Amino acid sequence: MYSHSDLIAGGIWFILMIVLCGLMLIVGQVLLGVAVYHNAKAYCNQSSGMWCALTILFGWIPAVIYLATRHSARNRLMSCPNCHAVHPVGLANCPQCGGYNPYSEPFHSPNAQQEIACSKKFLIAAIVLMGVGILAIVACVFVFLFALVPYIDTHIDSSYFYRHYW
Repeated sequence: MYSHSDLIAGGIWFILMIVLCGLMLIVGQVLLGVAVYHNAKAYCNQSSGMWCALTILFGWIPAVIYLATRHSARNRLMSCPNCHAVHPVGLANCPQCGGYNPYSEPFHSPNAQQEIACSKKFLIAAIVLMGVGILAIVACVFVFLFALVPYIDTHIDSSYFYRHYW
């Protein structure tokens, strides 16, 4: 049998665990925002801070939108100044004549590989932390509910339920 003090202690434990899991989810969302920031820096996106802030505030939806649109500016077509062949603006040299493309410089970062590696680490940490947080919340709810079953069986008249609702 559970006493009222046992139930209060269990309720406090449950609330603390839910708060801890919520903090894990918030930290995971911040890590996701940092991962998007580093990825945007690697791809020379001028709005990397905006994407980071949107991801921290709104979660996975802006992160997915960023990932879907991150190559859009780099893949715009332009005409080569030398041979007038059409190619993406992000290419450093024309694929036809090999001429230098001065418009490609904003799309090339000297630290791109380090930024991408850093972004992957933050993304993995965010996914793991958010997954553990969600699983922990589900586990806390099940443990709390199953801990209440003996109390409900001994303190609530189940015949009342059957008489009035069946």
